[in-house]
Amino acid sequence: MKRQRMLQSPQKIKWFLVTVIVGLLPVISRGLFSLFTSNNISPFVASDFIAFGFVLHISILNQIEHLNTTEQWKSVHQITSSIFIFLYGGLTFVLLSYEADSTKIDINIVKYSAISISVVSLVMTYTIFDRLVFNRGEEICLQTQ
Repeated sequence: MKRQRMLQSPQKIKWFLVTVIVGLLPVISRGLFSLFTSNNISPFVASDFIAFGFVLHISILNQIEHLNTTEQWKSVHQITSSIFIFLYGGLTFVLLSYEADSTKIDINIVKYSAISISVVSLVMTYTIFDRLVFNRGEEICLQTQ
């Protein structure tokens, strides 16, 4: 039953197209560019996944504000998203340090960290958004009765 709910509602499709696909545009663009050029362009860089993570968590923070649910649930997810935003900010700081020729930073560790955290963010924000859409559906059903 959960599999059927994955992207069946218009709100989830809109979220996927507007938030996930638009957030992944830098990753997709770089990947396609690296496929079709002979330049030495890396198909994946940390900054693209950091941007993706920022987009995911900022969109969820915005959605949570408009939800009629328990304050405890809202607070937990607002704090969690804020922590992830700080993590992405920290990764951005590390990238800036690397660009400033800091030789003690392994850029591959930063890249794989950004990819890993953004995958966790995607799963987390999807589950939050799933609850938001499901709760709105319940509210609509209750209002029509």
